[in-house]
This record gives sequence, structure tokens and C-alpha cells, in this order.
Amino acid sequence: SFHKGKYTLEGCATFYNTTRFKRLDKFVIDYDKLSTQRRAGQQSDADRGLPRWKGDCAGNIALALVLEDQTLKATQGWQAAGPGGGHQLCVINTHILADKEANEVKLWQGEVGVGGKGGK
Repeated sequence: SFHKGKYTLEGCATFYNTTRFKRLDKFVIDYDKLSTQRRAGQQSDADRGLPRWKGDCAGNIALALVLEDQTLKATQGWQAAGPGGGHQLCVINTHILADKEANEVKLWQGEVGVGGKGGK
């Protein structure tokens, strides 16, 4: 994030009502680690579909939680259901790069966060 003229590192947290929702799974996406792994052994950023930015992703992360609603049950076959039969949903909380000159990095981070090809 950007605070008082400087980029700062922050965490990422998601709060939810534990009497209504049960956490089934969680995923932490470390954009810096992912981009470093993808760059290893490759020729150019453009060939890998990776954005080029001087500071990679500056410590940005994403946190994804898979939750099951304990009160609202899935009643249709097309609805995602958890082990207890409740609606299953995914909540993603992320920090996207604040640099206004790195739009391609922001797009890549968004794609990774929703499970697009950039993160695979």
C-alpha cells in the first residue's frame, strides 16, 4: 500500500461470523514468490505472460477462504455444497500493487487471485 509518500508492507485478513460459517480451506497467494518461481529458467517476461516491473509485486499477497454456510443449505444440484450440505463460497481478500505506473502488474495480480492462467 501507499502511505505518506512511501510504499509499505501490510497484511491481509478476512473476518467472518464463525457461528454461521465454517472454514473448509484457505489459500495464501504470495505474488512475489509466484512471479519469482515463474521467472526461473525462462527467457523473457513477455514469453511467460508475466508483467515487468522493477519491484515485482512489493510484498502483495492474497488470502482466499472457502467457507460453508451453516444456516443456508444448498437445495439445487447446480449449487456448490460443503460437506454439511450448506452453501459453499469462496472469499478473496487481496492487496494489489499501488504503483499507478504498473497497470499490467495489477491486472496479472487480479488474474492470479481469481485462478486465471497467470497463476498456474
